[in-house]
Formats: sequence, structure tokens, C-alpha cells
Amino acid sequence: MCLATYSICAACSPFCLGDGSATSVPCPCSNDGAPGNGCDNSFATGGAHLAVTGTVNPDTIVLSATGELPVVFSVFLQGSSTLPAPAPFGDGVRCIGGLIRRIGWGLSIGGAASYPHAGELSIREKSAALGDPLLPGSVRYYQIAYRDPAPSFCVLLGGTFNVSNALGVAW
Repeated sequence: MCLATYSICAACSPFCLGDGSATSVPCPCSNDGAPGNGCDNSFATGGAHLAVTGTVNPDTIVLSATGELPVVFSVFLQGSSTLPAPAPFGDGVRCIGGLIRRIGWGLSIGGAASYPHAGELSIREKSAALGDPLLPGSVRYYQIAYRDPAPSFCVLLGGTFNVSNALGVAW
């Protein structure tokens, strides 16, 4: 089950939107993304969009992002809470906080990245291996950070990375 905060959207909707809508958070360089996405990036893809598919029991959850740069390094982040207020983070906005773990990484291909891939630990297994077991009823929040190496894109902060919208999953 997905959870939404910073939003009036229904369950399973993304939050921490950088799309300029009434429920979005301000992007650091007025670089609003497309509806439902994070802040836009230097390739003008409309920003990255994080989605989740699968079930929590058994854990078949897959996190997938689209709208990243064509080929860039991506890091899947898991937080134990949301921030009291969204914070500028590179060329985007971070809304997850608490205990933050890097649960996966890899290259986006054609602007898309996902975790886990065949043969990799499930999200539940990876989180436990990192010292953060996902007990039934616990909630974790997810965002993807990805390289956006154009320092002239968002000169206000000089960021060379961006982030997607966020999602919450009730385990």
C-alpha cells in the first residue's frame, strides 16, 4: 500500500511534486516539472517520476523511475519519515528524512531506472541487510536521486544532481 503526504491526493499517489500544481513544493530554480513529477532537469524531460509496483507480502515491490537524463547514475533512497518541510536538494526537492538508506543504484537507460533487478535482494531484504528491518505495519518513503551534471542549469545552488517525486509504502 502506498501513502501520500504533502498532498491531498489519494493513497498510492506520489508526493513531493515539483510540478507547479497547487499541491507541489517549490523547485529551487523555478524548474517545475511535468504533472506528478519531481523538478525538471537540464534535459527538459519534465522531471523524474517515481512509481511502485508489486506487493509487500511477499515482497515483489519494484521502484521505477522515468524522466531522468538518458544515461545517468541513479540512487534509490529509502527514508523512515518525511521531512517537516521540503528541502532544496540539488536541482530538486527532498521530502524524505529520518534514517536514510541507499537501497539500490544503477544506470538509467533511456531515462529509466528500476530496483531491484533479477538476482538482486528485494527491498525488504536489502533494508534488513542495511540495519533497517521492514516490520509489518512500518512505513518507508522513497525518492530517486540522479546525476544531472550541467552545473549551469540551476546556478542558484550549483547542483549536479536532481531527485524524483516521492512515494510512501506501508509494509
